Amino acid sequence: MRPPPLTAAIVLSLSAFPISYAVNSLAALAHPVAIVVTGAAMLVALFALVYFPSRAQDPLFCVFSVFSFTSVIDLIIALEEDDYLSGFMEFYMQEVTGGGGAS
Repeated sequence: MRPPPLTAAIVLSLSAFPISYAVNSLAALAHPVAIVVTGAAMLVALFALVYFPSRAQDPLFCVFSVFSFTSVIDLIIALEEDDYLSGFMEFYMQEVTGGGGAS
């Protein structure tokens, strides 16, 4: 028995909190390229998780379910910037120091 689509979309959106907390603990994400690759792989995996079990659904529902996940990720980033949360997206908000460039 599958959950109703609305329930699945809400659970997918709220899964952003534990996923971002788990990804934050990975030490391999110190490099910006690793962050981009991890983010792209996460979005492809979420789309596959929503789309392939129920191919009869509208593909736009799957796309907007993934967009709702990214909206919650953006909410987490905003809450971290305002110091309401900590430890969820610190790997994403690190400032790169050094590296040369124009002075």
